[in-house]
Order: sequence, then C-alpha cells, then structure tokens
Amino acid sequence: MYYNNPHGHPDLRGVSTEEALSTQRALPVPGNVPYGSKLSPFDVFNSLNAMWIHQEAQYLENCGCEFENEYTIYGAKVEEGEVKRDKKNLLFQCKEKSSCCQRHCCPSSMRGFEMNISFNDVQMDPNTHQYVSRWTPFLHMQRDYTCTCCCCNRPYIRVDRVENGKEEKVGTVMDAWTLCGYVYEMAGLDQTESYSVRGSCCQCGLLCRCPCGPCKKVDFPIFDDKDDAQVGNISKVWPGFCRALLSDADSYCVTFPVEMKTSFKILTMAAALFIDFRHFEESPADKDQGHSAVTR
Repeated sequence: MYYNNPHGHPDLRGVSTEEALSTQRALPVPGNVPYGSKLSPFDVFNSLNAMWIHQEAQYLENCGCEFENEYTIYGAKVEEGEVKRDKKNLLFQCKEKSSCCQRHCCPSSMRGFEMNISFNDVQMDPNTHQYVSRWTPFLHMQRDYTCTCCCCNRPYIRVDRVENGKEEKVGTVMDAWTLCGYVYEMAGLDQTESYSVRGSCCQCGLLCRCPCGPCKKVDFPIFDDKDDAQVGNISKVWPGFCRALLSDADSYCVTFPVEMKTSFKILTMAAALFIDFRHFEESPADKDQGHSAVTR
C-alpha cells in the first residue's frame, strides 16, 4: 500500500500502528511530490501544521432529504496569523456511511455513522505504463448511536488505521461532560500524552450564522493537557453567502504544531469532524423539534 522510493520517504509496510504514527519527518505535501515518488498519507500528516476541512454542499437537502456527509480536506497556509486554504493541495476525502433511518429520524448529535478517510494513491498501470489516480481508504472512523443524558453514556468516536483490510486502533475522541462549554478529549495509544479541544458556549457564531463580526466563526482551542497550554485551534468559518443560504455545509480550519505526533494530528482532524456532527449538523428530526444541534 505504501511506497518504497529513492526520495527518502519511509516504507511503512508491516510496521505497527504505534511505530508508523510516531514517525516524525518533515516531508513535502502531495502537491509538491513528483509522480513516481510514493508518499504515504502518514508522511503527509508528519509535515502538516494546518488543514482546511470543506464539507460538500448537498443542495437537495432543501427538499427534506438528509444525505450522507462528504468532506474534502486541503492543506492550508498560515499567513500573518490567518489560515488560508490551499486549493491546489488536495489531501484527503471523507465519506460518511450511515442508515437512512438514523439520518432522518434521529437528532444529528445522536446518530451513529462510519466514515472512511481516503488519500489519492497514484500508481502506475502495468499495462499502459501511465500513472493512475485512485482514492484509497487509510483511516476508518466509527461512532455508535448513543442516547446521552448529562454525564451518562457520553458519545465518542474511534479512529482506526486501515491497511490490507486490517484495522488497528489509532485512538478515540470523547465528548466529555461539562456544566458549561464543550470539551473533547483525545486519547491515543501513548498514555503519556493527551490533548483536549475546548470550546466556550458563549460565542455568537453558535447561535447566529451572520457573515459579519464575531458571528463569522466559532473557535475550539486545542490544549496540551500536560501543561494546560493552547497549542492549536479548530475554527468553524463562514462558508460563503450562497452555501450558507442554500445548505448547512460548513468549513473548518485546523492548526496544530508541526512537531505534534501524527496520531494526535489524526485525532484532531477527527475531532473537527465530530464537532460538525455534534453542533452544526441539522437533520429533519432536529428541524421538526424546532432546535438546532448547537443548543444540545
């Protein structure tokens, strides 16, 4: 599944999850890698310090149907403190798998789903000797249906690494119980490190989707639990007038230290997707009950 090449990129075949995800090398992102140099998606994470998660708009949902969510993940640049999407640097694709019944009848914050995260695997066709691009899953996320009440039965997602049809655990992201605000705890295989995503419930963007002032974005800072220091941020940003008017598709910019372990970069990406389902996704059941996910 991974590449063995003359450009110095590691061959991760047969390597355990912990060893593969702890590999730390500053490597170029896919847009700068020449064809013929096979770069694993874990190498891509090693070199990242920012990404942009773009939810694909489903305009037919205005007719009352709820479709499976799809996301496209791009690289991002941090310029003068502002995160900007690099449209030329397409990294990954994410596709939800869930039952029609749960999407239409359950509140979006409760519904169970699976999600495959794929990378663009470029390989040479042995017959035509031309490079062929295909999207290959390398991560799998699963969240079970949960009926949550206060501190009881808190929802979480599990992230697994996928290789040769086998899955190995990367870690989990749990929506922890708090009296005020939102906390998502990220736990990897390494018990000596932990991070959490914390968001204030007193943000204008949680209740108003206006394209101006403090309503344009909602911040969920990322903290290193060891010294309680902020190391990154997940921001829901204004998706644009037409997208906001015709759909509930959102965009997120995510920043983290480039030296953060790959496993926690993956869990941070998973936390951003989890936050979208928990707080900003609206199902027909939500609309029938007259409330949005951000109030739960």
